[in-house]
Amino acid sequence: DGLLLDINGVIKDKNFYPLGINDKYASSKKYQVITGLKSPTSLSLSQQTKLYKEFFKTCKTLGLGPGPVKGDYIFYKNKFYILEIATRLHGPLGSIYAIPLAYDLNPFEKLLKFILNKKLKKKIKRANNKFKIKITAKDNRIKNRNNLIVLEKKGIFNKNLWKSNYDIPIYTVEKKLMRKIKK
Repeated sequence: DGLLLDINGVIKDKNFYPLGINDKYASSKKYQVITGLKSPTSLSLSQQTKLYKEFFKTCKTLGLGPGPVKGDYIFYKNKFYILEIATRLHGPLGSIYAIPLAYDLNPFEKLLKFILNKKLKKKIKRANNKFKIKITAKDNRIKNRNNLIVLEKKGIFNKNLWKSNYDIPIYTVEKKLMRKIKK
């Protein structure tokens, strides 16, 4: 139960720089695989701030940094639960497609700035209020590719046989124009 979350950041000079949060969705099969991802996150800005702070505190406790960090969390009954923390950014679905398309930031640009010792901004980015990104696993060929980015790879076309995300043959990336959010 709960909302699955991907979180990215960079630790530099004992400071934390947020690089985006995505919601993700898993199958309900014996082998749970990620079948969907949405960005921007459905968390409120105050919930995002709380998660970033908890994540950074955990990273410091583990002695991580300087460098990129990523985490997998579950948000359940207004609490965050850690599943995993690692010294890298999340994979391509979130870091290359969802976050850059939905937020006004590119995690890999920020990581390059870190590597080149350039100044980073600490401000938590709001969604750019332009696009909502939905990434979905598919087990069949895509006939109508209008308004979709289609990511095809070798995989298993019978979704009942999926045991990991490596088995998924196709993901679609859908960009939807968001309604204006009242300030």
